[in-house]
Amino acid sequence: MSKSNEQVKIPVMLVSPNKEIGRIQFPCFAQTKMDGMRGVIVKRDGRVVVFSRNGNTMTKLDRHFEAVLSSVDDIVLDGELTVVDEEGNMLDRKTGNGILNKTVVETVSDEEVERVRFTAWDLIDVCDFDKGVDATTGVERLSRLRAIPANPLFKVVETFEIADLEEAQELFKTQLAKGEEGIILKNNDHPWEDKRSKQCVKMKEVIEMDLKIVGFAEGTGKASGMTGAIQVENDDGSIKSSVGTGLDDATRIDIWARQEELIGTIITVKCNGVISRKGADSKSLFLPVFVELRLDKTESD
Repeated sequence: MSKSNEQVKIPVMLVSPNKEIGRIQFPCFAQTKMDGMRGVIVKRDGRVVVFSRNGNTMTKLDRHFEAVLSSVDDIVLDGELTVVDEEGNMLDRKTGNGILNKTVVETVSDEEVERVRFTAWDLIDVCDFDKGVDATTGVERLSRLRAIPANPLFKVVETFEIADLEEAQELFKTQLAKGEEGIILKNNDHPWEDKRSKQCVKMKEVIEMDLKIVGFAEGTGKASGMTGAIQVENDDGSIKSSVGTGLDDATRIDIWARQEELIGTIITVKCNGVISRKGADSKSLFLPVFVELRLDKTESD
């Protein structure tokens, strides 16, 4: 029988103030983390072109978004492309990105294009975009971005002023509770850069739980003859996952040699979320990492 979301026991979530948070200078601002496909809209010499993260032209989206930038000079918008259904509800990432990928291979239909939306989180001068860096402060660029007239196809990402880490953690929890993916913290004076910026940090959901070992998978290549992954689950089977990260060679060898003995043993695992598996009765862990064997425990979470 399929298990509902209410039946899956998920331990208390911790917001991890990892070392990357040290790059943020409070006060700062935070933007909601979108769950779509990265896109860039470029208006140059009056002509609009839409590019994917990899620089591929996205067919038919130029005409679709011309109205968004009709009242502004040449500019570049950096943000996220999503797709909505006939009722205007955002499609899940896999379905939406499947449609967006069709714009790159030129198989997208006009009807599908009509349902594409753009959420902008940054605005860049065209010349600075060509150089790969816009040194204007993030706050200034955000102000210019917010000045673009509203349009049904376009919006500015939800943005918040953040005073300190505690406030950032509270906002993170609030956004997750609303079904959002999380938040990105950005220094007020951060430049736009054509690379991963050290002044923008994604807050991470860290869940730690104790799960029982139910099986093993042998490693491949250099890990042949030792543990490649540990299969784990919780007591009622509502969470099942395979954990292969976080194991050093000594641990991989030791566990492989003790397989029969360790079946049913509890291990502590950290992950960045609990996710649904298509067609499965159980949920899985997102980016699970092995922490330790718990020989002092006999029950999973």
